[in-house]
Amino acid sequence: WTGNVCRREPDMAVARTNPWGETVIRPTRIAFDAEAVLISSSLSKMKMIGKPMDIERLTPGEVLPPLYAAHIDVVLVGVHGVSGWLSEPRATQDVDVLIKPGDRQRAARAVQKAFPDLYLDKYLEVWRLLRRHRPAVDLMLTRSPFYKAVFKDYAFISVAGMRTKVPSLEAALAMKFSAMLALNRDYEKRYKDASDFIGMAKSNKKIEHDKLQCYGELLYEGGAEEIEQMVKDARSGKPLEI
Repeated sequence: WTGNVCRREPDMAVARTNPWGETVIRPTRIAFDAEAVLISSSLSKMKMIGKPMDIERLTPGEVLPPLYAAHIDVVLVGVHGVSGWLSEPRATQDVDVLIKPGDRQRAARAVQKAFPDLYLDKYLEVWRLLRRHRPAVDLMLTRSPFYKAVFKDYAFISVAGMRTKVPSLEAALAMKFSAMLALNRDYEKRYKDASDFIGMAKSNKKIEHDKLQCYGELLYEGGAEEIEQMVKDARSGKPLEI
């Protein structure tokens, strides 16, 4: 593995050039179910039983075109971005994309131009676009070594006819691992993250464990051992301690 980047050396992977002219080295394996993004998008648009549909949720098929038109390099993350690794897709209230910090101004302008009713809240790690006080789009920034590694470890799938980056299985597991252990995150959301983690661990047998450990250690010292143990616990049916 190369420095703080959880991707293989050239002799163990395929080197390809992405649409932005960058050479990207990544594993050849990809078992992501691209249809899952369509399902998660459809579920997110549906009215919840017993609740009024008081807000129109956005989907990747709506958010990605203005970003691509503005020449923003993005990786689709969040529930939509990992949906193909889940045991089954689910609904979500927003669209999360990972971008470089230097692109945040152009990305925010592009999305707001397409959806003028969205307003912007700025945080160090994420620029959040909201609709009627509810998150609609999260522009997550690659400030940390962890997210810099995730940004470079992806595969292409088709989303609404658009060539779109999604994170590798190991990156997706690591993001859910990080989210479910975040003490500043609501327990309700942390339990959803844990459910997603369990589903991914049980549904995908071919995990590259050395890469997974690389991501765990990027999150914190000792994270490699702990994320491996959580995968083992998930697969064996043991409850996860979050």
